[in-house]
Formats: sequence, C-alpha cells, structure tokens
Amino acid sequence: MDSSTSDERHSKRFKSSSLSNICIICGSDRKTIKQKKVHKLLRVCEKPIAQKLLNAAKFFKDRVYTDTAAMHEPEDVFAADLYYHSYCCKDYFNKYNADIEEILKSLEEENSTTAGDESFKEQFLALGLDFTTTACSLTSIRE
Repeated sequence: MDSSTSDERHSKRFKSSSLSNICIICGSDRKTIKQKKVHKLLRVCEKPIAQKLLNAAKFFKDRVYTDTAAMHEPEDVFAADLYYHSYCCKDYFNKYNADIEEILKSLEEENSTTAGDESFKEQFLALGLDFTTTACSLTSIRE
C-alpha cells in the first residue's frame, strides 16, 4: 500500500484520542468546576443528544464547536467517542434552549413590528439548526 494513501486516510480520521476520557463540554476528566464533585463520564451514544450537541456547538461557536467542527452528523459524534458529564450536558443544553427561546421571541416581536422585513429571520433560519426540544434520557456507559 502506498504511504501517501495511508497518510491521507489517517488525516481524515477524527483525532478522538485527545478527547477521550474528558468531558467535551467542560474539558475536565472527573470534576466539574462549579460543583467540585467527582462525576461519572457518560458516552454520547444517543442520536438526539449527539444532534443537539452539534446544533448547540454550531450556535455558540465555543470550545465545543472547535472540538466538533469536523463532525456533521450524529454518527460522526459516535465515531469520535465523545464523553460528557450529565450536569455539564444539562447546563449546556439549558443555555442553548434559553438562547433559542429568546431569539424566537425576538423574531416574533420583530414580525409584529415590521411585517415586511424578513432579513433577520432568514439569516437565523439559514443556520439550519434543529429546534426540536424532545426530552432525552442520559445513558451511561455499561462497565
């Protein structure tokens, strides 16, 4: 096998080794900064959680986005073998939901005051985020 083909294939793979055994959201292995408790790491293994993680990261453009920028589908998240603390995930998703609600509320206000101006709404909808707010249970890794 040609070495250039091998190098090209390896460069397309996700660098999950740097993300293994740390929370994708807080970056810590066992402790959260806010609670100062030992928390069990859970693996992202449910499609709704993976999709919401990608949507929130795309929305916030934060460190999580930097770590997941090459991931476009929930299957990519599964392949990267990402972990999270349940507290961090809940906090991150609550912040995301609150920000989305605030934006949607401002869109409704904008529509009521300026009926003909669709520019802000079009820009927001162009992000292509999934706004489903389904309840998901967080599963843990079976040992």
